[in-house]
Amino acid sequence: MAGTPYRASLPQERPPTVGPGRPLQGIHVTRDTQREPLHFAAHRHDADELMWARRGRVELGTGAGRPSLHAGHLAWIPAGTVHAATVSAGGDLVCALLDPVLRPAGDRWREPRVLGADPLAGELLLWLHTDRPAADRVAGRTLLGRLLLVAEERDCALQLPLDRRARTVADAIRRNPADRRSVEEWAAHVRTSPRTLNRIFASETGLSLGRWRTRARVDHAVDLLAAGRSVDAVAAGVGYATTSAFIEVFHGIRGETPAVYRRRVGGNRR
Repeated sequence: MAGTPYRASLPQERPPTVGPGRPLQGIHVTRDTQREPLHFAAHRHDADELMWARRGRVELGTGAGRPSLHAGHLAWIPAGTVHAATVSAGGDLVCALLDPVLRPAGDRWREPRVLGADPLAGELLLWLHTDRPAADRVAGRTLLGRLLLVAEERDCALQLPLDRRARTVADAIRRNPADRRSVEEWAAHVRTSPRTLNRIFASETGLSLGRWRTRARVDHAVDLLAAGRSVDAVAAGVGYATTSAFIEVFHGIRGETPAVYRRRVGGNRR
């Protein structure tokens, strides 16, 4: 949606209350667990927002792009930023609304960002979702703020194209990452040239179609590994002829092997 002006008539949400007549103080955490896809139409908050897909995937739309986020990401959305989000089926979305007076100092926090989700940050969000004494909540949000200060920005979040032809291809690949059609075959499918299709992907996602598909496969693999699937099964499920090839690509993008990731996020499953 970059370059598209926002409509002034979009709804503006006030921060929620945390008790009868009590305004937002500090942090308010919500959690949405859905069997079916869940869509939040374009809106804005008076509060800063952290968005974390504990399970499943979130497609986030802001003026900064359309990243597809998984459990390894936190989305930072400053107060007043118009955004829309779609949570995948079976998703578990945790959102924190934070009083802007508690925002860390610096220009970094004035624009939407994708950050690495420290496992402790995720646990803190879940902890703050439940009723806690006021002093404990202050301590929890203080620690969360410190984790945000050192969180690395993630450019590995998969950007989704806006062009109709490229989005048709992207959606098909995400539905079936094992699809091995070539660029030429995809271009014929959407009635354009391979050069044009690659140019669109590069301009709207920063990646050629081939590299975008590789990243989409790894993103899908992350979800399967977190659900406990074996490395061999995941490699085949995302379109790799050999497990060794999958391991090499996964390590190159994620910085760890699939087996290490699987143990880290899901325990030592057999």
